[in-house]
Amino acid sequence: MKIAGFLCVALAGITTVVDHATAKEAISEAPLKSCPPLKTIDHDKIQPFPQPPPVTIAEKAAVKFKPRLTIKPHLCDAYPAVTRDGRVSGGLRPTGPTDGQCKGNPMDLKFTGVQIEEIPDNDGTEDKYNHRHGWQTCAVWLNNPAIKNPTIEAVSVSVSSVFVSKGPPARSNLDGTAVKVRYFRTVSPNHMYANYELELTDVVGGFQDLIMWQQLTDEARCALNLKDWGNEVKMPINDENFKTSLKEAFPSK
Repeated sequence: MKIAGFLCVALAGITTVVDHATAKEAISEAPLKSCPPLKTIDHDKIQPFPQPPPVTIAEKAAVKFKPRLTIKPHLCDAYPAVTRDGRVSGGLRPTGPTDGQCKGNPMDLKFTGVQIEEIPDNDGTEDKYNHRHGWQTCAVWLNNPAIKNPTIEAVSVSVSSVFVSKGPPARSNLDGTAVKVRYFRTVSPNHMYANYELELTDVVGGFQDLIMWQQLTDEARCALNLKDWGNEVKMPINDENFKTSLKEAFPSK
């Protein structure tokens, strides 16, 4: 299977378009040695990047095929994770209600205009599985983004710590060229931990502004490369993790 695809982190947050055979494009223009010390900012104080006008083939494909996201009512909204000057979100307290202080993003009340975003995981439990931060990933695989009318060959979504891939989505899972995706959680029988996952849905969710990795400021890329997101949490398309994420999300034949 020779297809091209784009990884869309936290649904239209930060995205990149590549051919599976050329994943080496994930090298940042800002080397880690030149990065300033990390600084944090409250999760609800980050001004999101606007979506730049698409110019290249990759940018046009990413905007055309960016997903629509639905979030279950009792879970956190998606929030920007980094500022233009490289300050990263402090995230949420890992205890308390699952939607505590993480609904109604003041920077994006209509659920548009959010990018480079994370969906904080607030389990409401009291164990090591709680997280201040959480990333969800959707990979949309196209036959060829350079042709006039590309088609979706497969979709891969993050389910706990792995990807689940499906062939061309059903008509009910599409709104035009946009895949419809839902964010939800499953809770263990003893209520000691929860898994946060994505799945295809027939519900039409919201669009969010989208920005390519290379369109970010050097400071923002540095922050996303250097930040320790916590226990078992990784930023899927920073320089360290992008190649692995692409390989894991690639659909099997």
